[in-house]
Amino acid sequence: MFSGMLTNFPFLGIMILTIAVQLFMVEYGGRMVKCWPLNGNQNLICILLGAGELPWGFLIKFIPTKFFYSLSLESKDVENENKKYLSQAIKGKKRNQDD
Repeated sequence: MFSGMLTNFPFLGIMILTIAVQLFMVEYGGRMVKCWPLNGNQNLICILLGAGELPWGFLIKFIPTKFFYSLSLESKDVENENKKYLSQAIKGKKRNQDD
């Protein structure tokens, strides 16, 4: 997945441009982007947290989905009683046998 990442010049260019635009927006965007300038250490922490997303995304792919509670965006009835529907969760409704 990461092979050739450091030799892929379009990818590196987009990454550098993205970091530069975000730094510019934070440093000079002010009220328009609701950000205020950060110092060097704060900028470095933000860059490291953002860069950590790629390895984190790679690692999380190995966690089996059976460990997560199933949440569906659909509100139609199905036979799986362990599923909680997003529309019902937002409305605060609980599933019962009459639904």
